[in-house]
Amino acid sequence: GRAALDADSLTRVWALEALRRMGPLAAPALPTVHLIFLQHARSWQVRARAVLGAVGPKSLPAVRQALAAGDPWIRANAAELLGIIAPTQGRTARLLEPLLLDGDALVRSSAAWALGQMGERAGSSGKAIARALAAERSISPRYDLVKQREPVTHLVTAAGAIGPKAKDAIPEVVAVLAEGSGPLRVAAVEALVRMGGRSAKPLAKVIEHGSPEARTSAARALQRLGPDGRDAVKALAEAVKDAHKRGIPSDVVIAAADALAEIGTRAGSAHGTLKKERDRHPDPEVRAALERAMGKIKP
Repeated sequence: GRAALDADSLTRVWALEALRRMGPLAAPALPTVHLIFLQHARSWQVRARAVLGAVGPKSLPAVRQALAAGDPWIRANAAELLGIIAPTQGRTARLLEPLLLDGDALVRSSAAWALGQMGERAGSSGKAIARALAAERSISPRYDLVKQREPVTHLVTAAGAIGPKAKDAIPEVVAVLAEGSGPLRVAAVEALVRMGGRSAKPLAKVIEHGSPEARTSAARALQRLGPDGRDAVKALAEAVKDAHKRGIPSDVVIAAADALAEIGTRAGSAHGTLKKERDRHPDPEVRAALERAMGKIKP
């Protein structure tokens, strides 16, 4: 490990590369590598990070210390290392939760990414993700600041990776779907589907009150939920009812019909509404979607 501190830079480069290639066998050199990671120039810190990741779980104590570093780059990279070296150790999720509210966007993004790597093992972090998304919403309700894109995307993705255990984050993920840009809506749809049937009622509210784009995305999420989306049947039927007369965009009506079709016979109560709109809507694509749905939901 001493060669990693040699006065000759080429010697140091190859010493750190050798340690990286050794993987867990390089554990005895961790004090030196940790020192480089915390105190040396950025190019050396990058190499030290690679060694810490290659050593694996044995580097966890050093990485934990780095989470409190004054340098945001070090905090962010330490957070990412937790996602790399300890993705199966859910208890480390608690170490990441405070960083979700860090003042630096890179740190917030890295901590959220690491939670996503832990998946359902980070199940206790749902509330922390909800608080972090609420904090991002307070900065900009449409999440449209450049510095927010990655943190919000990783937070939403982490909630989806955790799955149903992240139920506390559902309202905030739905808010991202309702107010975020296209890429954020796509991430929110994916997350809500993975979070399961508890998403249906909040999604129903978007169907009732959201923008056309948000309503379409919400309906597509409900479509993928299938029978688990049954709590949104009433809202989906209302989106179809008198759609042409009320000026509801065809994309919304088709998405609602497709969602009802996938919910299946549990959406049987909407059959009459679908039939009425099918008989009078001028758009052939809408009529075809309504016809398909009627065939699937008929008791």
